[in-house]
Amino acid sequence: MSVLTLETLPECVILEILKKCQAKDLAAVSLTNTTLYSVTCIDTLWKHICQRELHQNVVELGNVKSYRQLYANLLHKYKSILGVYQIEWDHYGSLLEIKYDCGNIKGISVEGTVEEGKIFDDLREEVLFTVKGETYPPELICLPDNDPHSLTISVDEATGKLESRCKNSLRHLKAFMCRLEQEANIRDGDGDDFSFQRLRGFMKLRFLKEQLENDKPMISVPLILPCADDVPTSLRKNDGSIPSQIITPGLFKGDYSVHGVELILFKYISENELHGFKVTGDRNVSAGKISLKCFLDYPVNPTLEEQKSMEVLQNMPKEKRKVPVHELPKQRFKIPESVVGVQESSAVHALDYCFARYHGQCQIAYDNYQHPSFIPTNIVVFNDNLIGAVIFKLQKVSLFKRVERSFQSRIDENVKSVF
Repeated sequence: MSVLTLETLPECVILEILKKCQAKDLAAVSLTNTTLYSVTCIDTLWKHICQRELHQNVVELGNVKSYRQLYANLLHKYKSILGVYQIEWDHYGSLLEIKYDCGNIKGISVEGTVEEGKIFDDLREEVLFTVKGETYPPELICLPDNDPHSLTISVDEATGKLESRCKNSLRHLKAFMCRLEQEANIRDGDGDDFSFQRLRGFMKLRFLKEQLENDKPMISVPLILPCADDVPTSLRKNDGSIPSQIITPGLFKGDYSVHGVELILFKYISENELHGFKVTGDRNVSAGKISLKCFLDYPVNPTLEEQKSMEVLQNMPKEKRKVPVHELPKQRFKIPESVVGVQESSAVHALDYCFARYHGQCQIAYDNYQHPSFIPTNIVVFNDNLIGAVIFKLQKVSLFKRVERSFQSRIDENVKSVF
């Protein structure tokens, strides 16, 4: 009777077995004998490996000739950097998405608009670098759409922290200054809001110039975006669904007046407290700091008459919630009279109802994050994608709209998020 061995099995069976292996194991298997080597060269095997490791059902090759080449040239070394990061850029920060795109890996900066109140506008995106998979070793290109030049990328495997170094500081600075001029042309006049945008651009340029001229890397730290699974069980309905009186955690665009639109990550830090962390910031409250706190144990239900006055709203008593959040009644919403004359998004004035309203806090600070403090605020849940902050001391109502855009999932799930 003949002995059954792996290489005596039909090729299709061997192929299915090898699909269960990790890529590094396939390299070892290919050295065993010619039969197994020939099976490890089948491109459908590597297509399956690429789809699995990229968490994608469809993986376009672009200019790369085969999936085996794609893995060997690109994914073997660089798949671990895929995901979302926060760029440490002075006070301001930026969101960086590193994603796979048709045979390449792209690093894309994502920021809010430079104009006040434009939370319903698209985010600004710019390709910061590309890692090309069609060549070996892969070519790393900085600012491929503006003034292409080379760069290097390294990652700390323990923390997931990414370091990128541009190899041509003059070309990079020139391209950045051109972008600042384009931003300046968006706005008209010489008002205070315009001056703030000019200042932000100048400060980011100064920080970038210092990094490049001193051969310092730009640092990006891993950012894991929360999702519906991160809503505490105690806040859900009996059937496990998320009630309308709270929000699904995630990334939002917030109106920060003269500072423009900033990116805020809302995350439950406990079953009764929701925090909004600044992914991008400003010279008052920097990126990485807490911007808002929402105390879910302390709802508030003011009458329309009480909502006319910021002072009355601020002095409303804090009473602990006695019912589950899903039993909180829907309520009317009205802009306090003291902010009607202030420049606000027309969307605020169109809101008549909200699902819930809670006591909360907003962090403010002087320039350079001096003397920070948390001031009383009402957090208003209009729906799962839109919340508001009634900030009494600032006589302001700010809106926060969910970023309804998918991001590259993180391949390396062992790293710790910055928030």
